Amino acid sequence: MIPLPRRCGHAPKGTPMPRNLVAAGALGLAACSGPVASGGPGSGAATVFDPALLLPSRQRFNVAALDGRPLPDGMSPWIERDGNRLSGHGGCNRFGGPVQIGGTSIRVGALASTRMACPPPVMEAEGRLQAALRQVDGARGTPGGEVELLAGARPVIALSPVR
Repeated sequence: MIPLPRRCGHAPKGTPMPRNLVAAGALGLAACSGPVASGGPGSGAATVFDPALLLPSRQRFNVAALDGRPLPDGMSPWIERDGNRLSGHGGCNRFGGPVQIGGTSIRVGALASTRMACPPPVMEAEGRLQAALRQVDGARGTPGGEVELLAGARPVIALSPVR
């Protein structure tokens, strides 16, 4: 479960905040998260852009796709934020480095990585993941509870929370 921050103040005192991001949905977070945009014509869903809410500290996320392309079979990279640090496993090597979140922006700093060799498709996808992380400047939630890391308005990394 992903606990929501109680900083919003929109609910009357003593009213419990929803405890699960999926249960709360993007609309439930919109009141606390700041900028919200339509999920598309006729979708009826709001999109949350606050990276601090979308990537809570110590929540692991599986990488589902890079630049809209699936990952090689058997590859299961993940990332996790712990305060101002981002760490993860690219499918072959572990990596970590600083991350800055402010308002609706997110920036990943220089990443350090182990240097093990793996089959070429895995190494190529791992390189794409690190390149995509260097481009990230925003995030948005999807109605399905996933998170898209953005470079401008373009989704570059699709993340699925590990439940």
